[in-house]
Formats: sequence, structure tokens, C-alpha cells
Amino acid sequence: MLVGKRSKHTQSGRFIMAGTRTAGTVDGTPLFTDVSLHWIDIAGDLRSDSYQCLAAAADADVEVFAAAMQAASTASLWKVSVSAAYTSTPQASNAQNAAHQSADDVINMLQKTASNQAQDVVIHAPLQALFVGETEVIDTTDALLTAISGAFQDIADGTYGLVSYRYTEHREINKRQRV
Repeated sequence: MLVGKRSKHTQSGRFIMAGTRTAGTVDGTPLFTDVSLHWIDIAGDLRSDSYQCLAAAADADVEVFAAAMQAASTASLWKVSVSAAYTSTPQASNAQNAAHQSADDVINMLQKTASNQAQDVVIHAPLQALFVGETEVIDTTDALLTAISGAFQDIADGTYGLVSYRYTEHREINKRQRV
């Protein structure tokens, strides 16, 4: 199991550790099914909404819901995503008080295929150990970042490659670092 690692830095004389995972174990027995409806409007604006449903929600029932939602909207329902949800109760006390403590502070790891399909792998509230010293420059040689990129490629179709990293703080975009 991949777990957080100790930070290279300390705060107030103690090691800064990763937050505590409380999400359920991915073992084939989800607690819920998440249904996401993805929309595009006449202006080309994209929106999506997710709904927590019964774990045993039937495909036919999801289709009836999606069809009813489309019937009530002028936007185009272009994608329906159905996924198993392994959840728990969110608790802020399981997060750590550290340099990048906000979920709005993120490292975006841009992954692309040869045909230019792109996905960002996003690390929310990243550990300071993922940066060079006390800076906001990402340590692109960090073993945990390498493990995350490899794990993503394993669950994606295997044709994605890491292109760049970018640290974004509270939606302020910093310079992208090429790999």
C-alpha cells in the first residue's frame, strides 16, 4: 500500500507527515455509486454535477435519471460517468497543519499521450518534501512524485507520459516546469 512519507523538513521541531486517509479500501465492495453528468451549453461552457447513489444502482435506473435530466435542460448531456465510491466521513482533523495546507494548493502533473490527449494528475495540499527546500520549486526527482506518475500510468491506458509539473497556490498559476 502506498502511504505518505516523512517530509524532508520539520516544523516546530516535529516531522510533518501526510494527512490520514479515511477513504474506504478499494476492494470491490463500494459503499456508494457516484453518477456524474457532464454538460456543454450553447456557449461551449462545460459543467458537471455528481450524485451519490446506492451501490447497487442499476444501469437502467441511471439511464432513466440521465434521460430525465436531459429532457429538462437546453444544454447537451455529453457524458455520463458511473463509478464505485469507497467513502468515509470527511474530517478536517485528519489533515495536517503544514506549509501547503489548503486543498486549493496543488501540484498539477500534466500527462499526455502521443496523440496529445492530456490529463492533469492533481496533488492537493502537497507535502513540502515534494519541493526543493523551502521554495515553491517542485523537486521533479522526488520518489513519491515518480511513484504517483507510474501508478497513474498503470490505471490509465499506459500510453500517457509525464510532460510537466506546475504548483498552483489558491488558483494563482506559477510557471510550469518541463520534464
